[in-house]
Amino acid sequence: MLVFDCEKLRHPHTGLYHFCDQLARALQRQQVVQKLNHQFALYLPAGMSEEYAPCPDLRFRSYHKYWLRSSKITLWHSAYQLTHYFPAGVPVLQTVHDLNYLYEPLSEYKRRAYSRRLKSHLRQVRHLVAISDYTRRQLLEHFDVVDCPVDVIYNGCNTYKGAVCPPETPPSAPFFFAVATILPKKNFHVLPCLLQGNHFHLYLAGNPSSYVERILAEARRWGVTERVHILGPICEEEKHWYLRHCEAFLFPSVAEGFGLPVLEAMQYGRPVFLSDHTCLPEIGGTHAYYFNHDFDCRAMQQELEKGLSDFSAHPQKAEQMKKYACSFSWDEAARKYIEIYQQMLQK
Repeated sequence: MLVFDCEKLRHPHTGLYHFCDQLARALQRQQVVQKLNHQFALYLPAGMSEEYAPCPDLRFRSYHKYWLRSSKITLWHSAYQLTHYFPAGVPVLQTVHDLNYLYEPLSEYKRRAYSRRLKSHLRQVRHLVAISDYTRRQLLEHFDVVDCPVDVIYNGCNTYKGAVCPPETPPSAPFFFAVATILPKKNFHVLPCLLQGNHFHLYLAGNPSSYVERILAEARRWGVTERVHILGPICEEEKHWYLRHCEAFLFPSVAEGFGLPVLEAMQYGRPVFLSDHTCLPEIGGTHAYYFNHDFDCRAMQQELEKGLSDFSAHPQKAEQMKKYACSFSWDEAARKYIEIYQQMLQK
């Protein structure tokens, strides 16, 4: 039995949730069972079997963090490099999203613990997939993977086909938008300065943390507190409304493995402003605008103004951006994963 680990579906409003959700559905569309002549199962949280039918599922259990073994499993696709849910004694394909923990402001104890966990995984992993070339290079730099193939398979663009609904109290003025788990690595505190000298509002969506206080402190510093809105987690219907109607999507993250929200915004033809850190230039390409590397506030204000003017002066850029975003396909990603499954099962 080939198993794709979808344990991260327990955590909505996160990039890992969308990765598991989108790739699981794409693998189902690609009819893995017929292509591999091999039983295909999803490792699912309780209560999600019907949503992802007709695949049989291996039930998630909390004690699997300490003991996960089944004689039926012949290949395990691990969806997250630091997972606790790792089977014993079977070949593993592991998707590596990022090595952000190497650069985040963590204690040295946690940093070493994460490295030990990944190193222990690598003793059993037979094949690695990085979701960007930046992540692949980080893997090769920091870990001994000489005997383990490392491929790059880009994520797809999350094409949303559901209803798009405005929030209960929609913005009454032009606004910028950003969405992600609101953590220091997302670097959102550099954004309030962009509201000085104009009438734009800033809306930030995502699971909050204590980092919100730093963002609000910057808003007070620039005198724009009333125009900075922390939404918290929002539903997909509202998220796509904000993406469709924002004046620009802002994503100054300094620790990304891919940046799914970037493509989500691009598919609506909205100008996108990114940091030039980690993988973001690789994903945004020439279709995005970039803030200066050090996030100098005055320079960022000029970069934003110049980018908005350039986007307005070249209306063809919106369609070019949409086409580019849609070139990232979950079905293509699934086909590439299936090719690796075939190689590993043959061995």
